Amino acid sequence: TQQSTLAGWTAALYALAVLEKFPAEVFRRGWAALGTGEALNFEQLHSISVVLRICEYKMPSVIQCSPALRDRAMQAASTARQGKMTGTHEHTSVLQMLQTMGIRCEAEGGGSEIEADVYLPDHKVAVEVDGEHHFTHLLNPNGRTHARNLILESQGVRVVAIPLFEWQRQSIPDRRRYLASKLAAAGVSVR
Repeated sequence: TQQSTLAGWTAALYALAVLEKFPAEVFRRGWAALGTGEALNFEQLHSISVVLRICEYKMPSVIQCSPALRDRAMQAASTARQGKMTGTHEHTSVLQMLQTMGIRCEAEGGGSEIEADVYLPDHKVAVEVDGEHHFTHLLNPNGRTHARNLILESQGVRVVAIPLFEWQRQSIPDRRRYLASKLAAAGVSVR
C-alpha cells in the first residue's frame, strides 16, 4: 500500500540520517517517493524534519525534497515543540541546582530557539536529563537521542547529558559536584 511505502521511506531516511550515512541515490529516491508529504502522518512528518535538520548539518547536498514537504515537516516540528511537556521533577531539580551554582539557564519551553531540557545561553550548552527511554539496552544513546544531539551540535550547542540513573543515585551534595564535573567537561567553569 501507499502508506506502508511512505512509512518505509520515512524510516529508511531517518535511520540513514541518524547513522550519518548519506547515499545520494537512496535519498533522491526517498524524496521522490515522499513527494509533497501530503499523505504523510504527523509522526512521519516530524521524523522527516529530523532528517532535514541532520542533513542540513552533515550533508546538505542530499536534500532534494520538495519545498512543500520541507514546509510540512517543519510545521510538524514546530507543532511538536509547542505541545511538548516542559519538565519533570528531575528536570526541575537539575535546573534549580544550576541556578544555585550561579549559572543563567532557561527551562525547556522558555522561549529559546534551542530545544533542550535546560539551555545555558551564556555558554551555548544544552543540558539534557535523559531517562531510560534515551538509551539502548547497552546504555548507549538510542537513535532519537543521537539525532537530538546532532541537531543541537548543528546549532553550535554542546550537549551535556545527565543520565537519570546516574543523577538519582547521587546524594544532594554529590549532585552539585557531579553536575560541576559534567559542565567542566563541556568547558563551563562553576563557582
